[in-house]
Amino acid sequence: MPNPELTEYIKAALEKGVPKETIVATLLDQGWQEQPIEEAFAAFQTPPQTVQTEIASTTTSRSDLEPSVDSQIKNAWRNFSSKATPFIIISLVPPIFGTLLQYLISPLSALSSSNTQANPMAAFTLLQKLSSPGVIWTVILSLIVGFLINLIIQSISQIALIYTAGETDPSLGAAYKKGLFKLFSYWWIYILAGFFITGGFLLFIVPGIIFGIWFTFVFYVLILENIKGFKALLRSRALVKNFWFSVYARILVSITLSAILSIPLLILPIISLVITYAGIFGTSFSSVAGPVIAFLISTASSIVGAFLICYILEVFKGLQTAKSNSIDQSTSKGLILKLGFGGYAFAIIMLVAVIFIVGSLPKPKSTLPPLQNNSYNNQYNLSPTPNPYAFPTTPVTISPTPKVQFPSAIPGSPSSGVDNFPKYLDFPNTTDAGRRDFTKWLAVVNLESQLAALRITANGYPPTLDTVITKLQPGDQQTLKSSNLLYTASPDKTQYTLCLTFETLGNRCHIAQ
Repeated sequence: MPNPELTEYIKAALEKGVPKETIVATLLDQGWQEQPIEEAFAAFQTPPQTVQTEIASTTTSRSDLEPSVDSQIKNAWRNFSSKATPFIIISLVPPIFGTLLQYLISPLSALSSSNTQANPMAAFTLLQKLSSPGVIWTVILSLIVGFLINLIIQSISQIALIYTAGETDPSLGAAYKKGLFKLFSYWWIYILAGFFITGGFLLFIVPGIIFGIWFTFVFYVLILENIKGFKALLRSRALVKNFWFSVYARILVSITLSAILSIPLLILPIISLVITYAGIFGTSFSSVAGPVIAFLISTASSIVGAFLICYILEVFKGLQTAKSNSIDQSTSKGLILKLGFGGYAFAIIMLVAVIFIVGSLPKPKSTLPPLQNNSYNNQYNLSPTPNPYAFPTTPVTISPTPKVQFPSAIPGSPSSGVDNFPKYLDFPNTTDAGRRDFTKWLAVVNLESQLAALRITANGYPPTLDTVITKLQPGDQQTLKSSNLLYTASPDKTQYTLCLTFETLGNRCHIAQ
């Protein structure tokens, strides 16, 4: 004899239009066994179930889908607005964790251009610390852990959003419990769907688009109907069958809605740029505005995504009403497997064919005669080709300034022809002199960037630095003007020598070609 309490529950659910598979999945999650559930369904005949079966039998051959798009959008908005609080809370969780992870495991953010210009020695000190192998592996491990944590949080939040959209009176605890319980099933379906969609795209793109529409509802089938694995793919395909173009049109509507709702988000970066360049809140604003705006955009995108989940849910409900609950595995499974694996097989065959064709192409034959008795150079009277970029053998003369003298024999002076310009890790960061030298080195690097640009635009290096220095930042100009800088360019403007004195390293030169 069926359980009266269970029978009444099923009857009430069916009268509300809840599909049988959803009722079964809910009861199984609550600990009921399959036999009592089947007995309860068989104990009575309900008009709602009969009506639903009749609707399914009369609409499987139609290509339209009810209700209309505007009605689905209105229903989605009512669903979203009635559950706004849980939707917003769940949408806030991924951006909050993402922002925290960014600051906890991303020390390289200190090397941004704004921080480097404001305090170049801080960036230099951080580079020295990160050069340790132990620190490098720690950073890599932290990035991997951060990626996994973010993936778990994003997946659980997505499951919780779908569950909240599909339940009449959801709670946050039940939503996150569902997320934890369905996490691995969610990942497995994600991998399966991605595998077959990618295989379809490899088979001339069109099958991939078809698969993408077929598998639109796999996560709704998993979370709301408790159908897992490959059966979820088959169930989603069975729902879309005979309604492919209607579903495709509604997917285009969801993309259009996403684009329209995301337009206001474009205003935030523009406002940030205007405030930063106008200097309204000072130079420190840019270092704070970036993360704040990224957080706001991420949060708003999550909330927009929650509304789109409600809209896709309405399409899913329409398909549930229009189609039977059976899963046709006889034709769908074989077709999906053939097209999916066929795409990868086709890609492998094409790759092998390309490698074979390229390898079989005839190699160009040399027109020069073979070497015989080492007489090749004598026969053709070849001599070594001079290097056009070689520094002149004649020492470059630089007129000394009253502030600094470069003895002709000192290593690193222009007459020695030695390029011994320091690297950024050559400076001690524990003394004031080392910090001043590092600031001087940064200014020289910026100067040489301007010289390299002139080599291309002006077809050569300038004879003096008078016009070049004016293009630098005021701080770099002041540093270079007080650095006893010596510069000379070769007569053909193809190379130059740049020398200056560092407090901690002495006289150093750079020869650029």
